Amino acid sequence: MLLWQGCEQDVHNLDDFKAASKLVVVSYISPQDDTLRVHLQKTQPAIGRQLAEGELRIVNATVTLSDGTTTVPLLYNAGKDSYEVAAHRLPVLANKTYLLHVSTPEGFTAEAACTVPSTAGITITDISYTQESSEATYYSGYNTHYTASFKWQDAPGISNYYRTLIRGRVKVAHPDSVATLTLYFNDWNWQETLVKDSKQEGGILSSQDLHDYVYHGKTEKTKLAQLQALLVVADRHYYEYHRSIDGQEDADNPFAEPALIYTNIQGGLGVFAAYNQVEASKELN
Repeated sequence: MLLWQGCEQDVHNLDDFKAASKLVVVSYISPQDDTLRVHLQKTQPAIGRQLAEGELRIVNATVTLSDGTTTVPLLYNAGKDSYEVAAHRLPVLANKTYLLHVSTPEGFTAEAACTVPSTAGITITDISYTQESSEATYYSGYNTHYTASFKWQDAPGISNYYRTLIRGRVKVAHPDSVATLTLYFNDWNWQETLVKDSKQEGGILSSQDLHDYVYHGKTEKTKLAQLQALLVVADRHYYEYHRSIDGQEDADNPFAEPALIYTNIQGGLGVFAAYNQVEASKELN
């Protein structure tokens, strides 16, 4: 009985237990960006007093980015809750390594490095699609289902990591007007959009099928006018971090093993990663 009373006393004192928070750093840099951003916050303690949203923010950190020669400070932007600097202050170039350093008055210190991947030898070679219309189930009209994918040439002699994305433009013809809609093709399994060229270096790689839908009335007609393939050429940090984040979503499955979140932040959690982009468009008559 005394043992049970002791346990109850421990439970009641949990709010007084002060568990240490950790620093979380998330930042991606790319030659295509006009602003370099770093997001910072503290972790929520697993036990003890829970921190309010404002307490999790970090607004007084010293944040710098460096290419080994030039170092620039990033200033806090309250509207976006991030530390920022214009990209022209520190141009992000392929094959170059960048260093991130963070420190706070509370004593947090974190750093990380990443190298921007090159797009040399990587070319989108084909964009294809199919469409199928069917009568809508819940209203008087039709549902047109678009499926799109693309292929690309991988660069030989180097390990590459990718994420595949597709956008589209659809024209919807009404009896007295024409409207243009933007499609954002996606897949429920986001892990499938992450591709590694292992055992296929220098070959032709393919995206998975991505999907989007247009609902329209019986008197309206749709026509796909353009497809834009976007290939994110990522470093290993980007690839591993997103794979672990996507895998964490399976934690709701009671039979799935917990997934550890990848980090390359020394002195904290999160990721500092780099990516580049290759784009291609297909105009449809």
